[in-house]
Amino acid sequence: MTLSIVFNLITRAVLDTPDVPDSDIQAVNPENADEIRIPGLASVEDDYIGFGDVVLPRESAAFSADKADILNDDLDAVTITLPDPCFLSINGAVEAVTGGVYSFTSPNAGWYSLGLVGRYKAETIMITVHDLIAAKSTIKKQINQQYETIWQGGFSYGGHNFESDKDSMNLIVAAAAEAARTPPEPLDGWMSSANVWVILDRAGFEGLAAALHAHTKALFAVKTIKKSALSLLADLDPIVNFDVTGGWT
Repeated sequence: MTLSIVFNLITRAVLDTPDVPDSDIQAVNPENADEIRIPGLASVEDDYIGFGDVVLPRESAAFSADKADILNDDLDAVTITLPDPCFLSINGAVEAVTGGVYSFTSPNAGWYSLGLVGRYKAETIMITVHDLIAAKSTIKKQINQQYETIWQGGFSYGGHNFESDKDSMNLIVAAAAEAARTPPEPLDGWMSSANVWVILDRAGFEGLAAALHAHTKALFAVKTIKKSALSLLADLDPIVNFDVTGGWT
């Protein structure tokens, strides 16, 4: 029997098979194969293959994605450059693509494998899809940590630096309140960060507490501004590259 079978490499469909038993049609699924074997291949015309004993290799093709990280909230997508037309595999799900470009936005965070199947072959591309909310949460934690580090790093008053950790804050506030009630003794004062005893009168204790309050208030304002700016971002790149350390002083 002469076989007049034609196989379309793009659609993987068998065409024009009059009087040919199904058992004689052996068009293999070409996914993940280095070559496509079709028994009885006789001729090749455009994208179609007629049967005769010939092996047709898969063709290497340009295949690229424009970025490694995308979001899962429909605000950003990865643009994939493909041969036209072709079949694209996304985590094993195969989709026919025409036009040479495919825009993919993931429904969920995680790893995604992009590959070609059928006529074309190329290296598999792995992309990481991030959760925008989770990314912002990470940056917020870094902002909080930076605030705590700078806040507890000390403050200046009267030409001296003083400690500003939580214990020091409570003690300074208490000392200022006591000085407001009872005039300090002549040698009363406060120890600086450099272990220098600084003599303070009533106004001095009030000024010390006020300087600590101003130090805290200024840093809290920066923290608030940074978090507000972060909340407005709608793309992953500016989120992960957000300036956490600058602008505190």
